[in-house]
Amino acid sequence: MTVQIELLETSFQAITPRGEAFVTAIYERLFTRFPKTRAFFSSTDMKEQRKKLLGALALVIQNLRKPEVLTSALKGLGQRHVTYGVRPEHYAIVGAILLETFADFLGEHWTPALHDAWAQAYEAVSAIMLEGANVAAAA
Repeated sequence: MTVQIELLETSFQAITPRGEAFVTAIYERLFTRFPKTRAFFSSTDMKEQRKKLLGALALVIQNLRKPEVLTSALKGLGQRHVTYGVRPEHYAIVGAILLETFADFLGEHWTPALHDAWAQAYEAVSAIMLEGANVAAAA
């Protein structure tokens, strides 16, 4: 697990100087490939939303070694996403877009090991968020 954490940390650090462009590319790709997702953001200030996404990614990376902090934050995030109309099937769409965008931005530095590390990390993050979503849906 330590190797994976280091891969996630170093690859995110490589993206950070271009963070705004990175999250902009994520949303552009999402809206182009899955136009119906734009409806989730119809009344959203996208500049603020991009900051929130970059902040959420940073939160995950900064707390990889503190799973209790990360779990609590991600469950809350999952609960909030229910109120926006996000359903479980949307998580896989966003995960695919995230991986594609990382691959584009990291270029030749994007390796199978990085792909696997981010795919597994996103799967874990999604599972925790969906736990929070299930709590919100049951309430």
